[in-house]
Amino acid sequence: MTLSDIWKYVSKFFNPENKERLVYFLVNLFFAAIIFLIFYTIAKIALNKIQYVKSDKEPTEKRELRNLEIPTPNQGDDRNFSQLYRNFIANFVFYLIILIGLIFAFTKMGFNISTFLVILGSIGIAIAFGFQNLIQQIISGIII
Repeated sequence: MTLSDIWKYVSKFFNPENKERLVYFLVNLFFAAIIFLIFYTIAKIALNKIQYVKSDKEPTEKRELRNLEIPTPNQGDDRNFSQLYRNFIANFVFYLIILIGLIFAFTKMGFNISTFLVILGSIGIAIAFGFQNLIQQIISGIII
């Protein structure tokens, strides 16, 4: 099956005046796929760079006082907690870059994304109101 056979099969379903529009749509679809793949690659690179960053901080040594070993409290928890933050930030950045890539790709294909952005903004406001009490408690804990 050659490319001309595929074109004949596809062109049966479209009027002759719609062929230009079909070619325009296919070219835009191709470029939208390339745009999305570029953003996906950037997102994977960012995910790997953030998630697997080496810590410059060396573990603190235990202090000794006359043969008495005084361990630092929660010494191992600090590394686990920072790894948890790194994973969260890495995944957040990954999905944010993917979302931006999808928005660019849909725009290139000619879709109107203004309603999508309005819905996304209202979801963001709802999440902000949901976390308002939590953030107040964190800030008051820092102040104390």
